[in-house]
Amino acid sequence: MYRYYNPFEQVRGGEKASVWMYTSAIEATNSLLRALYKHKDSISIRKVAYYEGLLEKLYDNAAYYLGTFTYTSFTQTKEWTVYAVNRAEEKGKANVTGILNVYDDQMWLVRELLESYDLTQNSKYLEQAEYLTAYVLDGWDATRDEEGNEHGGISWGPGYVTKHACSNGPMISALVWLHELYKKKNDKDSL
Repeated sequence: MYRYYNPFEQVRGGEKASVWMYTSAIEATNSLLRALYKHKDSISIRKVAYYEGLLEKLYDNAAYYLGTFTYTSFTQTKEWTVYAVNRAEEKGKANVTGILNVYDDQMWLVRELLESYDLTQNSKYLEQAEYLTAYVLDGWDATRDEEGNEHGGISWGPGYVTKHACSNGPMISALVWLHELYKKKNDKDSL
């Protein structure tokens, strides 16, 4: 927090929060909602409505990080609307090209979207989680080595070649959660 505002000198920093940092506000709100749902008294019911509204605003304002680009992955060329590392001055106009778009940021958002869906049953959170999951999985390295073995893994982002635990790990729990949701449904998933 000190990077954004120094309370002792009352000076605002010039750094803007990345989408990864912004996602932590969504995570905190989800955590508060989870706790409030466990307590069914009149005070918590009023607070639930407040935090559900706050969650809605957070996702709406996350659109300052959204941008659209055409990406040629290992399997296709497709236009995607995803979250940039840095926010833009206008919703939907963020630069998501090259290294300004990383898969793990999308993964952390998928996790929170699934948590928000689990808490509120608002289908738009699930739909966005499914869309971002399809984008992340499109980044899977489907190339093969000289022996025909798939290289596998997801690079840090479309503008990177390196693969890290942070660009693969967060998706595992999200995929498990999606599996748990899908096994209860009769329809087929589109991922």
